[in-house]
Amino acid sequence: MKYLIPFLALILLACEPSSDQEAEALMDSLSTVIDQSRSSLDSVEINKIKSIGDSIDYDRDLVGLVEIDTLPRENAIALGQYLDMNRSVGKFLQTFEDVKGEIEYSQIQVKNLKNDLRSDRVPDSMKVIYIKTEQEAVGRLRESSKNIREWESILFEQFENYRPKAQAVIQNLEPSLQVEDE
Repeated sequence: MKYLIPFLALILLACEPSSDQEAEALMDSLSTVIDQSRSSLDSVEINKIKSIGDSIDYDRDLVGLVEIDTLPRENAIALGQYLDMNRSVGKFLQTFEDVKGEIEYSQIQVKNLKNDLRSDRVPDSMKVIYIKTEQEAVGRLRESSKNIREWESILFEQFENYRPKAQAVIQNLEPSLQVEDE
């Protein structure tokens, strides 16, 4: 799959400008790649990621209720790593939405280009340029959706690793919280 787009580009470049059938077949293959990218994004457990963000927010608020003078270095690192995940979760959610929007846009672009190629609205001299541009865009989308899947798994792994340590630190702080409430 990694070599599909460059291979198709070579086929197109080797073709005569009037080879509309090859160009149309290439547009179909680009649509397939876009559909695969969309499918990859659809399998992201976005609600679970949002839940991780909510858990971190809650714990951050809880820690914010305590005046912490000092913490052992190990505990401070554990708590810091866990709470800093919130930034990654926020960036992940924003990137996810951005890529999702780009996939929708690219699907429309490929469909429109395919229609334009069929109706001969695109001059022969511009066909290769337009098709190459779409190929590059679709290649970037494929990479982006792959990166999001990897990022998702890293977030899950970090949460599983950091949360127990941070929870232990927070539980040790809780007596302070109970004293402040009284």
